[in-house]
Amino acid sequence: MAIAYLLAEYKRLTTARRPTRYCAVDDYTELIRADDGDWREVEIPGNYAIVKVRASVSTLTIIAADPAITYIPLAALTTKLSNLTTAQRNKLLTRLNNIGFTNAQIVANIGTLATATLGQLLKYIARNFNLSEYDAATDTITQTGPAVECIPIDLIDALVQ
Repeated sequence: MAIAYLLAEYKRLTTARRPTRYCAVDDYTELIRADDGDWREVEIPGNYAIVKVRASVSTLTIIAADPAITYIPLAALTTKLSNLTTAQRNKLLTRLNNIGFTNAQIVANIGTLATATLGQLLKYIARNFNLSEYDAATDTITQTGPAVECIPIDLIDALVQ
């Protein structure tokens, strides 16, 4: 079994009777469970979640191919992000920028991705988020509700071993 962290989008569940969204990793729950694996998520800003997954390498490879998911092939929060290849760090930084974090914010709070640990990064981006709200006029789900604290990354880390 392998462990990895992911940044995963929330998707709209179009078959629900009322506007609902779910974490993109849920599309792979059957595969993960078939491996006797597990996953947990913590919502972060930008309609994304940090997800820790325990599954087979083949399942993680399938999940990593999903464009709604950014695969971070590190298992321990103490691991330096410098262990990622330059291409992996660049892909991660691009996703963080798309979520809404600027390079300047990241450097000011944790330093560069080459010097920070996985835990420093995840704890920074999981500080808080705005609750989701449904806008009936535009039929969209937005994160414009009140700000709330995220579930601590250490808890997610402890739940998936």
